[in-house]
Amino acid sequence: MSTLASQVSLLPVVIRPVPALVKVMLLLCCIAVGLSAIAFAIAAVVLSVRPIWLMFGFELVTLVGAIFGLLFCRGKFQDGQALALCCVAATFFVGAVLSYLSVNGALQTSLSAVGISLKPYVVGRSLAAALLIALAAAMVLTRTNASRPYLWRALLTGLPILIVGGAAYAGRGAVASALSSLPGYITIFIALIAGLVAVVLISASLHCLIRAFEFGRPTNPEV
Repeated sequence: MSTLASQVSLLPVVIRPVPALVKVMLLLCCIAVGLSAIAFAIAAVVLSVRPIWLMFGFELVTLVGAIFGLLFCRGKFQDGQALALCCVAATFFVGAVLSYLSVNGALQTSLSAVGISLKPYVVGRSLAAALLIALAAAMVLTRTNASRPYLWRALLTGLPILIVGGAAYAGRGAVASALSSLPGYITIFIALIAGLVAVVLISASLHCLIRAFEFGRPTNPEV
């Protein structure tokens, strides 16, 4: 543990009120998702060749999640801010995926006939969930300065994996062609070294990220 983290970690960590700007973002996000849930619940019954009750049910669950998000903005569930937002985010994402999978082509065919796709619906709900998770993480990581050194270490060890992995995926054709031109034992050696480095960096990044969140754990959980 660094000297800075040691000194700051001795200070009490408290759960702070949600900033006004964050509250507005949460409010708008939950309202948008809630209204879309109502719209798609109606569409599952009215626009489909036959009612898709599974989609209707998942949209109702999503609507309940949005209502809990609105209650959070009203000051409820403040003793576990990050957990509450993560639960709402999980409801948005899982509800959207299961709702989309439950369509079975019936509603999608009906909407495609008028030029409407359901894919933006899943992407939009996923982005809403990602926003809530990002805000939840920010709430925890900004409670104490002791989280910052570990957060930077997590970024420094995890970012190279994302950059190299993204570049390798984008140029996967060229990478595969280059590897295929090499002798088999060299390809295996490169794969083993790359895999070992990736495991080490990912493990270090996750460890530092977990430590960063641990420092944000309140020392007075009753507040």
